[in-house]
Amino acid sequence: MTWRPLGLILGLLGFTPPARALAQDVPLTLEEVLGSTRERYPGMEAARQGIATAEAELLAARGRFDTRIRTQGSVMPLGYYQRERLDAVIEQPLPLLGTRLFAGYRLGRGDFPVYYGEYETLTRGELRAGLELSLWRNGLVDPRRAGVSQARLRRELATFTFAGERLELQRSAAYQYWDWVAAGRRLRIAEAQYALAVARHEQLAQRVAAGDIPEIEHTENERVLLGRDAARVAARRALQRTALALSLYLRDARGEPHVVEPVRLPESIPVPETALEAELGTWIDRALRDRPELRELALQGEVLQVDVDLARNQAAPAVDLGLSVARDVGAGPDSLRPTEFQAGPSDQRAPVHSRWIGALGCRSPLNAGSTVRTSGSVKYVVGAPPEPKSRGGLVTVLGGAAGALAGACAIATRGITTAAPAATPMVFMSMRRDITPPRSPFQRSCAMAGPPPL
Repeated sequence: MTWRPLGLILGLLGFTPPARALAQDVPLTLEEVLGSTRERYPGMEAARQGIATAEAELLAARGRFDTRIRTQGSVMPLGYYQRERLDAVIEQPLPLLGTRLFAGYRLGRGDFPVYYGEYETLTRGELRAGLELSLWRNGLVDPRRAGVSQARLRRELATFTFAGERLELQRSAAYQYWDWVAAGRRLRIAEAQYALAVARHEQLAQRVAAGDIPEIEHTENERVLLGRDAARVAARRALQRTALALSLYLRDARGEPHVVEPVRLPESIPVPETALEAELGTWIDRALRDRPELRELALQGEVLQVDVDLARNQAAPAVDLGLSVARDVGAGPDSLRPTEFQAGPSDQRAPVHSRWIGALGCRSPLNAGSTVRTSGSVKYVVGAPPEPKSRGGLVTVLGGAAGALAGACAIATRGITTAAPAATPMVFMSMRRDITPPRSPFQRSCAMAGPPPL
């Protein structure tokens, strides 16, 4: 009872008592070796770090969905248009359809040219909020969600990798244990043979003294006795060698290798009880079902499948939909006071396939990278008079023409082919349609064709 308070006081003072020595009088079992390997073997800790690394990678992948703040501003105190601008946005990506929520504040004061009129706000600035979501590309999967999915799969993969390394270490530990037990059995056999040779040598000496046999037989037996003694020494050294190999897996509480003494050798070869529970076929089926290597291969296939799905998705057209609302506060022009609701697609891009080019009568472009781009939006201003509320457009860039559009393409790209005969002729087409109330003077359509804008 007096040692317990003393041990508590020593512990508070930072004194660590020496680790308790392993039992010296109990036969060493395989379960004890495997338990020491799981708890204290350095390679096991290294394998555990693989799981920690996978956890960190998953945390980093999830960090791509963290809230982000972007700010920018500019001050132009000199020049004809003296102005100040400030823009701050808070963005929150969501895992659903690549949705991005945003809210921001914008302030624009001073003189702005007509082509920068959208930067002007009332004296207290403009508040806005909205969302953007992906309808095709980045809809079902995007790089952020693919990264999280792969990191989650790699974390699960790391657990099976750790299980496989643990099984391999335990297999090596079990091999060294059985090698040590077998060396102990061979030493006992060698000692028994040496004891038998010593007894026979003594009996031969008695018979020589009695004159029953010649002395040469006793001398010949000395050669056999020395051979048995050499075999005994070799078996003892083999036992020491296997004990040293086993000490790498059998460690004390401080993690230091523990060389087991021969007195801990079991009297007989211990057979695990679980080895007798089922037939060999049952164990084979269990190994095929539970081996971590098979699960590792399946998880690696799932990780690669995520890459395939992402690559296919990124080859699709980007169709994004945006919804936003904005409100200016403060003093200033009345045209900036109404609340604005805006909805429409963002600037879209899609690869031009060869079958689309053929349908339009043009040959496939020599250079890769031809695209179809669309853009437009619908804006509704609360309290505004009837006037054009939207302006949409379609811009198509195609390869050189070889069919119905051959003449138009040749005229549109004559300057390009003259400057660079090896260049692929290109054609630029633009169509616009204003959406207005019926019988409005602004209701009109416009189409243009020509070389691509520089």
